[in-house]
Amino acid sequence: RVLFRSMLKVAFPTGIEAKTATYDIAFGDIARPNDGHENVALKWCDVSSDKGGVTILNDCKHAYDVKDGVVRLTLLRSSYSPDPTPDIGMHQMRYARLDHAGPLDKAAVVRAGWEFNKPMRVLVVDWRADSGTHPGVWAGCEAGPANVIVTALKRSEDNDDVILRAYECTGAPASATITLGLDATWAREVDLRERDMEATRPVGGEGRTLTLAFKPYE
Repeated sequence: RVLFRSMLKVAFPTGIEAKTATYDIAFGDIARPNDGHENVALKWCDVSSDKGGVTILNDCKHAYDVKDGVVRLTLLRSSYSPDPTPDIGMHQMRYARLDHAGPLDKAAVVRAGWEFNKPMRVLVVDWRADSGTHPGVWAGCEAGPANVIVTALKRSEDNDDVILRAYECTGAPASATITLGLDATWAREVDLRERDMEATRPVGGEGRTLTLAFKPYE
């Protein structure tokens, strides 16, 4: 027995005739043909030409298809196996269209995707109860150039060390400068389990500034 269910998609006509589109994947991107087949992506999908392009951002949906200049984002799949009623209930999702001039600027689009998924939250603080020594502006860290993306600044799982995670997002080598908002006495490379690397590369820097070399998509 074959069951047919309706899918819910939202379509964005772009007027751009391109053979491939660029899809966001974990810590990178991939180009796939614009043949109408549905493909997996994370935060965004972009179709571009030399004159300009369109990026479709989303905050919780991960399937796109592109054909004849139309980008479609799948909102509800209405699958029937193993759960015959997976989509019952109220759904809330966000998506946005980002038009850009010229070829795809991967660094700008990646940052837009992160900002759309992790919007800034405002917290009102009453400073009258303290000594008044807090600066008017403070940043945990700042990283450059634009293709180096900071994804986490957190306390270590095992001690009071601070873990900084960053990656290169465009497929090009980068010499990065990271300025910390706190004093550091040393810095070293660790793996994702926060263990020291066997072949640790030196981390340069002075004071609150670190200098790091990133390979493409590293």
